[in-house]
Amino acid sequence: MERGRADKQMQVLCLVSPWVREVVHDVARYLRTSDGKAARHMALTASHDVPTLNALAPYFWRDYERGQTCWIGQNKPEDIRALMPHPSERVERLKLRVTRDDWWELDAIAFAFARPLAPVVGILITECARRERLLDIAAPGFVPRSPYSLKRGTVQWVGEIRR
Repeated sequence: MERGRADKQMQVLCLVSPWVREVVHDVARYLRTSDGKAARHMALTASHDVPTLNALAPYFWRDYERGQTCWIGQNKPEDIRALMPHPSERVERLKLRVTRDDWWELDAIAFAFARPLAPVVGILITECARRERLLDIAAPGFVPRSPYSLKRGTVQWVGEIRR
């Protein structure tokens, strides 16, 4: 039997593209929480979303079951590296902490991908950042910045303007 605190959290260190990191930072700022907690929330939102899992199903090597829904692993799955940042692309580290229950849930998805946990969490966060519907579930009312806006730090948010 495994002993220890029931609420102990485990660290996941994933690599994401800079634009994903900015979206996570903006969501964290909107939710008034840390980047790690916002990233955890985004990854879990994507892992609970059936349409997102349907979109990721062609990349599954093994079967994945959640509740009454089952995704069958592929004999010749698509290459999952298409969802990850390219090796020549600049990446940023994103550190998040997950509870033991969340760890097992994310690890089951990683097992279906036949990949380690960290890249799969990065893929889930990226999928959440790409899909406006998921962002609206993760942070209701959040409006992502336009790609034509100025870089982070140069724009004042409405809540920060002092009168």
